[in-house]
Amino acid sequence: MATFLTIIIVLLFLQLLFVMWNVSQLPSLGHPLPNNHLETDLPLISILIPARNEESNIKACLDSILQEQAYPIEVCVLDDRSDDRTGEIVKEIAEGDQRVRLIHGVELEEGWMGKSYACHQLAQQANGEWLLFLDADLRLKRGTLGKAIATAMYQRKGLITGFPFQEVNTWLEKLVVPMMMFTIACHLPIRFVQHTKDPKFVAAHGAFLFIHKNTYQKIGGHAAFKKDLVDDMSMGRAVKKAGDPVMLADVHNDLTMRMYDRASQVWKGYKKNLYPGMGYNPWLFAGVLTFYTCAYLLPLLTLIGSILIPSWFWPSLIAYSLGVIIKLVIDWKNGQPLYLAFFLPFSILFVNLIGIDSWRASQFQQGYEWKGRTYQ
Repeated sequence: MATFLTIIIVLLFLQLLFVMWNVSQLPSLGHPLPNNHLETDLPLISILIPARNEESNIKACLDSILQEQAYPIEVCVLDDRSDDRTGEIVKEIAEGDQRVRLIHGVELEEGWMGKSYACHQLAQQANGEWLLFLDADLRLKRGTLGKAIATAMYQRKGLITGFPFQEVNTWLEKLVVPMMMFTIACHLPIRFVQHTKDPKFVAAHGAFLFIHKNTYQKIGGHAAFKKDLVDDMSMGRAVKKAGDPVMLADVHNDLTMRMYDRASQVWKGYKKNLYPGMGYNPWLFAGVLTFYTCAYLLPLLTLIGSILIPSWFWPSLIAYSLGVIIKLVIDWKNGQPLYLAFFLPFSILFVNLIGIDSWRASQFQQGYEWKGRTYQ
């Protein structure tokens, strides 16, 4: 076991070096406007928000957008057949601000995922040169819209996306939600997202997808991946396959959101994404779970076991400490509480358990349930 732990230590040390380099490659939002553009020449931006039962979120989301007065925007909110006050709230806001439009969603067509179909309807109504798809639980900090527009004009086409700062309050949120950026930082060479056309090197977050309308039409819109549960990743891959650029930006200082407000939502949300996000590949899934268990969970178990086998103590402690340092670097970069790094083995445990449940739902054709709909 001591020899095996030594191998884990070497792998974790190499992982730490990679993570330290990798997180430094994230570009920030905001570029100087091109010399041939004045602020009066800014393009119209269509901000598109699919909303299904979002009465607790939609007003704060719209307020954070409408606080910006300097930019030409239209804000289209699709009430996706909500059974709460989502539509009424949007209608009240639209009556006081002509930039806002309420769109009533039609019944979900067969063969579509709910969110993709809502985004498809929104895109059909959009007039802007750029389309900014936002989730209703997202909040824009002041100045974010201007930085995003400047970045879009600098890039000129393609897709701009990023992972917002995640507010985490309940215990499972704290353990699981920050693991999104952990997996990106540990396994995806971020520089390759922007600087290669290989669709294998891509990451995207569905809460913030800023895409040029020509690029959106070029890839066939949401209809091109209407059956995909992980639609944001599908969009990113489609843009790369079309030959247009994808920027994965550091937006944690610009955007905030709380994806889930209780443990059951965390479980359901990650369950529908984990196994589908690996392309339903059982070998990749088994390999990732095995690596995570050996690298980040086993050291804590052997550290406890060193009470009985003292020779395990130092290699176990070093391996556990390296895992904590890796998580510390990533959480520091993304503004998460640093103490969460010490609970990394428990984060790995619950990610693995949710992942197994995600695999089981696919394997036994139970489907994935989200917002009152079930998807296979």
